[in-house]
Amino acid sequence: MECPTIWDHPLEQVRDYVDAAMGRFAAELQAWERRAAPLSIAPVLFLKSHLLLSLYPFESDQAFCASLLTNGPFRRFLGLEGDSAPFDTASFSSMRRRLRKDPTLLSFYEAVLADASALLKSP
Repeated sequence: MECPTIWDHPLEQVRDYVDAAMGRFAAELQAWERRAAPLSIAPVLFLKSHLLLSLYPFESDQAFCASLLTNGPFRRFLGLEGDSAPFDTASFSSMRRRLRKDPTLLSFYEAVLADASALLKSP
């Protein structure tokens, strides 16, 4: 029996949904980026990271950020190379609190989560 690789992970398909949604929401996301400035984390990285937290439960932002050091599928989903941490927990938590109820982000997540959740729940 062959072992699955990170390339076989369901997040590979989810990433396609995210990329498609980013294309559909390009103008809104650019406006959001201008409105939310200054941002301590690159917007695409933040959006994808926040989406991971919607799909996979973590006890805390700290646990999530720590997992990014070793979780290959998460790192690939986020487009991370090398072995360094993409951002610190304090910056991520602060940005999440600040942007949690932004209507642009909520619309973006609704568009992606509908497809991604169905994919991750299928056998």
